[in-house]
Amino acid sequence: MSKGVKTVKVDDVEYELTQLGGVEGLDLFDRLTEKLGPALADAIRALFKSGKIDDETSQAGLAFMLAEAMVVLPADFKMQLRIRFAGLSKVNLAGTILDLGDGKTLERGGVFDQHFAGRFGHMTKWLLAAMKWSFEDFLPSSKKSAAPAEAPTA
Repeated sequence: MSKGVKTVKVDDVEYELTQLGGVEGLDLFDRLTEKLGPALADAIRALFKSGKIDDETSQAGLAFMLAEAMVVLPADFKMQLRIRFAGLSKVNLAGTILDLGDGKTLERGGVFDQHFAGRFGHMTKWLLAAMKWSFEDFLPSSKKSAAPAEAPTA
């Protein structure tokens, strides 16, 4: 078994995302469960109580829950997430595939800095897509949406 890799489109941009490895993701997973677990559990309970738990609702609910939950994460942890997932992401810019980062730091003037300049909402969507890919068995989703809609790449 190896880390999964898939290509996703976020808005009009294509990214190649690699999943976190089990060891490298442990600290992030522990912090996510500590910070997001209660918020996600409450939101999931509310969806089930409302009786509106179908594929479309669960996907929209998941996106909303994650975006809302990001607000409660400490700034240093959000930066850690961006750095780590940048190291596992490539962006396709007019046919040129570039690494978003090295997974250790984000450089001023680097690919990450230039690519997301003035696009903080898009940056958040990319980060949520990367997190969902690495933590999909932890994050709530319907059975139908658990398999990636995009074709995995080698």
